[in-house]
Amino acid sequence: MFGGRSPYARYEVEGVTIRNGGGSFAALYVISPNGAFNTSYPGPSGSITIKDNIVTDNSGAEQGGGILAYSTGGAVTVSRNIIARNTIMGGDVLGFVGGAWIGSRTGNILVANNVVAGNTGGGLYVETFGGRVDIINNTVTGNPWVGLTLQLQSVAAQVHLYNNIIWSQDYDIIEIRNLQGGTIDAYNNDFDPLKVDTGEEFPSGSPFAHEGGNINVNPLFENAVGKKGTVLTKWNYFRRENTGLYPHMPFFTETDKHFNCFFLGG
Repeated sequence: MFGGRSPYARYEVEGVTIRNGGGSFAALYVISPNGAFNTSYPGPSGSITIKDNIVTDNSGAEQGGGILAYSTGGAVTVSRNIIARNTIMGGDVLGFVGGAWIGSRTGNILVANNVVAGNTGGGLYVETFGGRVDIINNTVTGNPWVGLTLQLQSVAAQVHLYNNIIWSQDYDIIEIRNLQGGTIDAYNNDFDPLKVDTGEEFPSGSPFAHEGGNINVNPLFENAVGKKGTVLTKWNYFRRENTGLYPHMPFFTETDKHFNCFFLGG
């Protein structure tokens, strides 16, 4: 287990491999400030950056089995990580997730260029009380129960879903809890709209304020020759480069396009 809590620090975790861990918290956890988790703590809070890590085959009893990153008011960035085959021991409980639990009350959140695959208890849980959330260019697949949960706790919350593959043959892929009427935009993603669970917040119609260019096509991840499992690549045929039409979408580089192959199950 790798973790820490501090009211002032700027946390950066980069290039770490964590496998086969277990405990009461996630294998990699960072909470800022050093107050009660997920409460309106009055003290200062720092930013959190978690990038280029491999977090696989871990288990946790609360919130995230793989990664838990939470800041009261600081920015939280989770990018270019492989988060796979992690397990939450609390069962199918809202707010518990096997892959990564990411949140900030008022700071901005960026979740970009991650592979999130095969995490029991769900893939990603992202919560905001009023900041901007950008979820861009991630591959989220094969996570039992749900791939991505969005928890918007304020009308001021804004979420942008751009260029993601969020896919599963057997489970819900997106769960939306928009409790106060925040804004969610979705452009150029691959997901099945029939597997989007909106609860009672949107009994009819789309949960997205603005959307376009989304497709519902099985991404057909390549079979791994000589390996056990499936190749999940970071760039797929339907991904579009940014033309500047959509707010906050980054311009992709060759490194982004070819970042990491991961063998699910191998």
